[in-house]
Amino acid sequence: MSLIPSILFNNVFDPISRNEAEIMSYYRDLYDIYEYKSLETRLIFDKEIRKEFAEFVSRKNVSVTIWSTSNLNNKKLYLADPDEERRQEAVRYMKEIIDLSVESNAEFIGFTSGKKILPNLEMNKQIQNFEKSVIELIDYVEQYEQIELLLEPLDTDADKKFVVGSTDYVLDLFERLEEQDKLNKLSVCIDTAHIVLNNEGVIKNMKKLSKYSQRIHLANVVLDQESELFGDKHLRVGAPGFLTQKFAAQMLDEADRLKFRSEKVYVAIEVRGQETDDLFKLEKENRKFLFQALTNKANNK
Repeated sequence: MSLIPSILFNNVFDPISRNEAEIMSYYRDLYDIYEYKSLETRLIFDKEIRKEFAEFVSRKNVSVTIWSTSNLNNKKLYLADPDEERRQEAVRYMKEIIDLSVESNAEFIGFTSGKKILPNLEMNKQIQNFEKSVIELIDYVEQYEQIELLLEPLDTDADKKFVVGSTDYVLDLFERLEEQDKLNKLSVCIDTAHIVLNNEGVIKNMKKLSKYSQRIHLANVVLDQESELFGDKHLRVGAPGFLTQKFAAQMLDEADRLKFRSEKVYVAIEVRGQETDDLFKLEKENRKFLFQALTNKANNK
């Protein structure tokens, strides 16, 4: 098993990542600096630019993940919506995103459940609707050999308040889908921030999820609930958050000992760039942190 550096482009380069007219110049500039083997980013809607992107990633032999989360959130479309018409609308939009992602030469489509709408006591309705949506999407992607779905569980109560969710629920869902032979096209993203915000242990729950995963997001969180920085803020690595170099190296050392869903496990730093940031400098800092963690992980053996 290999831990391979990935870049969450739509996070690090967030201020410019929606500018489709200029986006290809940023991709080219980035890949002139370092050729990531995995690129996680937004969908390009402009047909000609999407074609240019597809040719670029094919030429560079890049594994592409398109994250659909903001596309659905911006339209207030949730795969776990308790309203059946709205749920169906979310599924239809996801299918459009899947089709366009295939045109982008993507390998993975990242998605989330959507926000809690009902009270916790009535959450079973949203969970049932989410599972219905997931099965419909799994069946839909079967027509495409190249592409898979990638579920990212978010926090359920601390900040984002999404339906999915806790590690125990995700494990239960994946085990049931496995029994139905529905797991060929679905994996889970292990995100350190959301695990922590669900009051779960990162390494302990990575061990539980690894057999269903090929993706790790190293995301930082301030643990003090009274702090203005508490929540899923996509903070820079290090203090005052828990994601120090020592912790990252320890986690990746543990990951190296586990059996994951695939031989290639992509690892990305999840930090959101701001308008005032030098984005290429931020990317360099993140890459240095990740490479150092991978090196320190190797030195632990």
